[in-house]
Amino acid sequence: MHQAHEPITIGSHADPGPYDSRDQADFTLDAVAFDAFQALLDQPPAPTAGLRRTLRARPPWNTTADHSE
Repeated sequence: MHQAHEPITIGSHADPGPYDSRDQADFTLDAVAFDAFQALLDQPPAPTAGLRRTLRARPPWNTTADHSE
């Protein structure tokens, strides 16, 4: 758990290219909110039909029909 006395600022940048402030989201959390936020990030998403379909799909770089690897 994070032990902080001051608010924590989290930023993300969606594109590793040139800086563009439209790609950035900053928000500030106190220690309790940060712990709750981190707990949400640590939980894997619930499987859905779309996720299962994506995970079963053949990668475009795999040209063989055999998935036994």
